[in-house]
Amino acid sequence: MRKSQVSVEFIMLAGFMFLIFILFFVFIQDKRIDFQREHHLKTLQDIGAVIDSELKLGMTVQDNYLRNFTLPPVLLSKKYNMTLLRGENASKISIRYEDGAFGLETFVNVPKTVIIANISAGNNVIYKRNGIVVVNNSLPS
Repeated sequence: MRKSQVSVEFIMLAGFMFLIFILFFVFIQDKRIDFQREHHLKTLQDIGAVIDSELKLGMTVQDNYLRNFTLPPVLLSKKYNMTLLRGENASKISIRYEDGAFGLETFVNVPKTVIIANISAGNNVIYKRNGIVVVNNSLPS
């Protein structure tokens, strides 16, 4: 074997090992991003579950019910948005979170007997008067 052949084989082997390393790194990064996305979505769905349980509780109690509930101000160190989507037959609360790599959204169905005056991150109030459940971020007058 000549020296030039050994050095060519060495460069080919080193290049092949570098390619394997890069593919392994890309695979690990992809799995990390998937795990992070799932974790963020689960946290977002947990916020939706809190809202849903508050609405269901408000519908089952008697009149003159009043309760304060707090939603976290941030989701994993970033702000999230809540928007009421009013439909002809049904309404939904959209909870959206944007991170540089991806955006996530989940929905909470709002029953027809519930009025969402205003809902936001932080303190919110749910109350029931005359059979109507109202959600607002301030106390009723």
